[in-house]
Amino acid sequence: MGGPALCIVVGGGTLLALAAFLALRMPEQGFVRAAPGERSTWASLTAPLVQGAREVRGRPVLTLLIAAAALYGASTEALDRLNEFLLLRETGLPGGLSPEGWFIALALAGSLLGWAVLEPLRRRLNLSQPRQVARTLRVVLGLSVAALLAFALAPSFGWAAGALLLHGVLRGLYGPLYSAWLNQGLPSGSRATINSFASQADALGQVSCGPLFGLAGNLWGVRAALALAALVRLPTLALLSRAGKGELR
Repeated sequence: MGGPALCIVVGGGTLLALAAFLALRMPEQGFVRAAPGERSTWASLTAPLVQGAREVRGRPVLTLLIAAAALYGASTEALDRLNEFLLLRETGLPGGLSPEGWFIALALAGSLLGWAVLEPLRRRLNLSQPRQVARTLRVVLGLSVAALLAFALAPSFGWAAGALLLHGVLRGLYGPLYSAWLNQGLPSGSRATINSFASQADALGQVSCGPLFGLAGNLWGVRAALALAALVRLPTLALLSRAGKGELR
C-alpha cells in the first residue's frame, strides 16, 4: 500500500489513537442520566429545539449572527473548492516541487504562520468582553475580504500564496471570535442548539451557493467566481456591524 491510500490509512489510525487517548484522559465527569420518563420521548427531543428557536427570535443579535454564518459559509465554499484551480491553471506553480509538494508546503506554512500569529493574539484578546470581540470580528472579516480579493486577482504565484496564507490566518481567527460572540450570555439549556443552528446555517450557505459559484466559474472564470465570493462577505460585514450597534445581549 502506498500513495494516497497510505495517507488515508495513517490519518484514520491517528484519529483512532487520539480518540482512545481522549477516552482515557478526558472522561465525562458531569453526566447526569435523565429520568426514565424523559428518555426517548418526543417532548425531550423537541424541547431544546423549541427553546433554541425562541431564544433566537427573542434576541435579534442571534438572528443576525446566524444569517452571517450562512453568507460566510457560502463564501468559504467557493474558496475551498477553487483555490487549487487558480494556483494550477491561472498563476501556475513554480518548479522545484511537484504540485502535491507545493500544496503540502503551503499547508505547513499556513499552520506554522497561524500558530505564530494566533497564539499571541489569543493572549491579548479578552473573549469575555462582547464589544471587543464584536469589533475585532468585524475588522478580521473586513481584512479577509481584502485578502480574498487579492487572491482572486493575484498576477503571480507569490502574490496568490501570500494572500492565501493571510486569509488562512484571518479565517483561523474568525472562528473563535464568532463563537465567543455567539455564546455570550446563552443559557446552558439552549447553548448547544443555538450553536447547531449556526453550524447548519453555515452548511446551508455552502450547499446552496457552492453550485452557483461553480457556475460563475464556468461562465466567467475562476477569478471572477472567487472575487464574487469575496463580495458576498460584504453583506456579512453589514450584518455584523448592525449587530454590534445594538445591545449585544
